[in-house]
Amino acid sequence: MKRILPIIVIVVLLFSSVASASVLSVSASASLSFSGTTANCGASASDYGKSISAIMDLYENGTIVRSWAKTDTSSVTFDETHGAVSGRSYYVRIHGLSGGTPFDKSTAVKVCP
Repeated sequence: MKRILPIIVIVVLLFSSVASASVLSVSASASLSFSGTTANCGASASDYGKSISAIMDLYENGTIVRSWAKTDTSSVTFDETHGAVSGRSYYVRIHGLSGGTPFDKSTAVKVCP
């Protein structure tokens, strides 16, 4: 019994390391800039060899005003524009699944000039 306990501890540690590594393997980023009253929305997610299903949302004052969706293997990239209103707050969010693992990334809130 004394020999089995260390083996069980090692196995548990190995499985927890593998789970942590899969969560960290998804790389996602989002960006937002303005050209006058046009919001330039960008986002990407990558995870080599995995099927990625992603949605990029543009929020205006906390409410989704536009969404785009893509599915691909290894990476997805969004580069979109949408009309904005001067003085309102916006942010971009990318979220989805990569090989069954969820991911979620947002930009800081920015005000349209």
